[in-house]
Amino acid sequence: MLSVGDKVGAFEGESSTGERIKLDTLKGKPFVVFFYPKSFTPGCTIETRSFAQLYPSFKTLDVELVGISMDKLKTQCDFAEKMGASFPIVADPRGEVAAAFGVKKRLLPTYKRVTFVIDEQGVVEKVIPVGFGVGKHPEEVLEYLRSRGA
Repeated sequence: MLSVGDKVGAFEGESSTGERIKLDTLKGKPFVVFFYPKSFTPGCTIETRSFAQLYPSFKTLDVELVGISMDKLKTQCDFAEKMGASFPIVADPRGEVAAAFGVKKRLLPTYKRVTFVIDEQGVVEKVIPVGFGVGKHPEEVLEYLRSRGA
């Protein structure tokens, strides 16, 4: 898994917003990438809904937010609509983005639940593994960004 100080490798994927999300289009300002196991499951629903509610605060800080799971694009679009998520949720059905970040579980076709704060140059600034507090996690990410002066 990527660690603090690692440079994020090139990645791209189709998203729920209809745009291709690429590292090159995100660089230039800080951004947050959160990986979650599967759309429409209880923990992922709570986490994504919380991020969706806080998204205006992320935008106020000029920080983009991107969610990613192994679900197909149609599922991501349906999930984003149901959660009220106006930020991009990327479809990674082959796990290529997960592999680049090192968050794919070894024995299961799913992701670890982990969030990366990435700086303007595309370098990992903070790695936040998510435990059982999925609902509080988005607020913790936002508090971190506020404390760094994002």
